[in-house]
This record gives sequence, C-alpha cells and structure tokens, in this order.
Amino acid sequence: MPTDTTDNPASRPPWPLAPAEPLFAPLIPGLQHLADAYRVSLDEVDDEILQLFLAQLHQVVPALSQAVVARDEPMIRQAAHSLQGMGGTIGVPELSVVGMELSAAACRADFPRCQALLQALLHWLRQTNPGPAPQEGT
Repeated sequence: MPTDTTDNPASRPPWPLAPAEPLFAPLIPGLQHLADAYRVSLDEVDDEILQLFLAQLHQVVPALSQAVVARDEPMIRQAAHSLQGMGGTIGVPELSVVGMELSAAACRADFPRCQALLQALLHWLRQTNPGPAPQEGT
C-alpha cells in the first residue's frame, strides 16, 4: 500500500519507502520537474519488486559510498547509473534524479557535491529503514 505523501497517487512511493523529495529538494533545484521524467505508474510495484529493489539498493549504496570516499569517478558514475534506473522503476523518481546529479558531479570532479548527495541518500535510507543502512565508506 502506498504511503500518502502527495495528492498525486502516481507520485506516492510504495510502502515502506520514505518520501525522498524533502531530503533531496534542498540539494537539487527543480527536483520535482526533473523527477517527472522518471515517474511511472505504481500499479506494477508489488512486494516482490520492492524486495528486489531494496536488495539491489543495499548493493549499490555501499559501492557508491566507497567510490565517493576514493574519489573514483568511473565507479561513482556506474553506481549513479544504477540509482538512476532504479528510482523510476520503484516509484521514487527523485532517486533517479539523485543518480543523474551524482553522475554529473562526478564528471565535474565535484566530490564535495557527491558527498552531500551520498549523505542525503544515506539519511533517506535510514528513514526508509529497509534493513541495516549501508555505512559511509563501507
């Protein structure tokens, strides 16, 4: 059952995901407009897809964290690309925009921006609480 986060049912993330927009909006101007490009119907999101998403997320985030700490631009971009694809699929298009922003920041070697986006992502994971949140740099 979706969490009621807005008046638009298509933009509600599936339970138990926390709303992503409040955390990422201060870091990404125009987040909602950008997220609209990734928005999909949540009619196809079921518990099995949600569990697959969470399992994949718990693989991608530690890799991203290690890459940010190491300032490894290709690895940041690879993990960011995974996030970009995952967000819209599960009904959290803001996550896709975070992936897009991470990739762009890595291309510019803007590692402080990568770190800020990673911190917001880790905070979102702690709010979502889909299991033990990956730690920074692990």
